[in-house]
Amino acid sequence: MRRKTLFPLITALLSVAVFVAVGEVSMRFFVADGYITPEVLRKQSVQYEPSIFSRYVFPPEARTIIHPWGNKKGIEWEINEKGYRGPNFDVPKPAGVIRIIVYGGSTVFDIRSTRGDDWPHQIQSKIREAGFSTVEVINAGIMGNTALESVGRFFTEGYMFEPDYVLLYHAWNDIKYFDSKQSVLRTFKPSSYAFDPRIQYRNS
Repeated sequence: MRRKTLFPLITALLSVAVFVAVGEVSMRFFVADGYITPEVLRKQSVQYEPSIFSRYVFPPEARTIIHPWGNKKGIEWEINEKGYRGPNFDVPKPAGVIRIIVYGGSTVFDIRSTRGDDWPHQIQSKIREAGFSTVEVINAGIMGNTALESVGRFFTEGYMFEPDYVLLYHAWNDIKYFDSKQSVLRTFKPSSYAFDPRIQYRNS
């Protein structure tokens, strides 16, 4: 009786093992971008860190995200060493520079545009082409940010960049909270990016 029970169990376990092994080999060798490790995910994803005055910000470290698949395949996002989209900028502001900071959510970040083609930097190019060569635009957009968070980021960091003009461009990220039964203070919660099971393992 024990053999009758043991044989189907061993057969089932071997079948599962073969299925997993074939799937693993197929993903690694025959599927484009099939071999994804936590390190690969970190390099291909925007990283966030929690903040007191907004739910999250980009870490102040220079990195380039190149999207390998999906509807953003080939798009590059450059995050500079201060945690803003685009090339680095000088602090303190150089003499003669007219600096504009644009705050907003994903529309300002311009998620579907590649390096240098986000609309704040296109505006910079247009203004310079018009003869104002000392104008510099900083893209301070972060996906999901609200006007409240943009104001918080400006008063806790953005002012240090000595902007001459500040533009806040928001819509849906604020509108979606209009019918909330709770105040914004009780609605917003800090986002924790400390644990993502795809990136940080918590077991052996």
